[in-house]
Amino acid sequence: MIAEIITGLANAASISGVTLKTLISRSRANRVELDKYIKFLAGKQVLTAPFEQEVLPAVIKSLEKIKDETEAVRVRIGDDLVDVVFLNLVLKLSEELMMLHEIDDSDPKGNMKMFRSIQEIRARFARAIALLSTAFKVDLAGSRLVPLVTDMNFRAKRG
Repeated sequence: MIAEIITGLANAASISGVTLKTLISRSRANRVELDKYIKFLAGKQVLTAPFEQEVLPAVIKSLEKIKDETEAVRVRIGDDLVDVVFLNLVLKLSEELMMLHEIDDSDPKGNMKMFRSIQEIRARFARAIALLSTAFKVDLAGSRLVPLVTDMNFRAKRG
């Protein structure tokens, strides 16, 4: 059931023009690297923890580790379309990290900025995980990332 939902979400997702259809024809050799990367992400609470548990210094440290690992995996995979997806993630992380470094976490407005930033990052990663896991047949069943992928990819229609 989860695999069908994520496949449906991946069919609708696009990152910088990269779609499931364009990724599906890529080498399955990258599957092992992507599987390791997705397992790495599953261990990062900044992507899954409730917002009230987030603390600015820990958020920054975790996002910097995610950025470093994303860049390293991008280089190891060396596929031009996967590269676009990973560069999009690195760019988003860089933008949000610059903003997070300037936040005063003792100010309630600073906390709102932090939560908004985390939300932006989670949304971007949810789309990327849906695309990559579906294209490369990485099974997310039982992963802590399933709620992230499903929650962040469903948007209520406004009438």
